[in-house]
Amino acid sequence: MRSLRPFLFLAVMALFAQPLTACSDDDDSKADISDDAGSTDADATGGDDADTQSDDADGAGGEDVTEDVGADASDGGDDVDTTEEADGADAVEPGLPQTCEGACAETALTLEYAGETGVLTRAAFGLTAPNATESGEWEVYLEAWEGGFEGCPTESSPSPDWTFIIGGFGLVEDTSTLTKADDGVFLTLSDYDGKFLGQVPFASAGVVAITPVASKIDTELVLQGQQDEDGFLALDISAVFDGQGETSGQIYAKHCVSMDLLQ
Repeated sequence: MRSLRPFLFLAVMALFAQPLTACSDDDDSKADISDDAGSTDADATGGDDADTQSDDADGAGGEDVTEDVGADASDGGDDVDTTEEADGADAVEPGLPQTCEGACAETALTLEYAGETGVLTRAAFGLTAPNATESGEWEVYLEAWEGGFEGCPTESSPSPDWTFIIGGFGLVEDTSTLTKADDGVFLTLSDYDGKFLGQVPFASAGVVAITPVASKIDTELVLQGQQDEDGFLALDISAVFDGQGETSGQIYAKHCVSMDLLQ
């Protein structure tokens, strides 16, 4: 709302102007006997007073209007800025890419351990439902294999030559790196033919880092016990086995209903 102060000021000035007019009529005789110089001085003085009053009135009114307009403009500016920020926030949808093609849709995870080298080229994942986890959230269980079988594993599938078992994390939502130290993710090497570990059946990595690349998972289908044919998970992975070896590369895993745990 605009300020009423300029209009109140002009009204008060008008009230003071009435007595001044009456007094000027009584002093006409005095003005007649004054010399030209005195008349000139009175005119000059009156002109200065009028100008001063006009300037004061204009200045007071202009100042108030300026403050009000500035306040209105400021309020309007805040409203516009807030709207723009809200629209911008709505327009940005955080999350991972839901498409993965070309090199993204490949598994190539290299392991160097005890002087031996191997490359994993197949991977799949399953989900553990919230009612079957301690966290009460969806959790991912992932395996990458070399040899043994094709497709999704079953109870009758032959054992692979060696495999990585990766878990300890939930449904990924962005590209934030997850680590064993901070987030509890783990990577375990199971060596069925003894190529890397000899007589030791498995080894756990002491340092693990997992960075999500892309993901598309339909938990509704999983809850219904169905295969998510379009479901996938792409991750960059690196791990160190306490000075004995290390692994790094990318995993592209498809969903396997046989790896889900719903109860």
